[in-house]
Amino acid sequence: MGLSGTPIYNQGGEIWNVINAIDYHFLGDWESFSRNWCCGYGERIVREPDKLGAYLRREGIMLRRTKQQVLPELPAKRRLVQ
Repeated sequence: MGLSGTPIYNQGGEIWNVINAIDYHFLGDWESFSRNWCCGYGERIVREPDKLGAYLRREGIMLRRTKQQVLPELPAKRRLVQ
């Protein structure tokens, strides 16, 4: 199981690391992933995050939950003033 906040929309390359640890080279090696899904060779920003997310969900690799779905499970906010 791999968990991350918003790996595709922040730095898309983060999702490659998570998925690669779970299913080795499911998204190919880093070079092919960045070339095919990101804004260019070696880039970390996914060109079309919605398409990558749909592909991962279709393949049964990713589960996406919205803030409204997880809000009841979250603890109350704690504020710490320093």
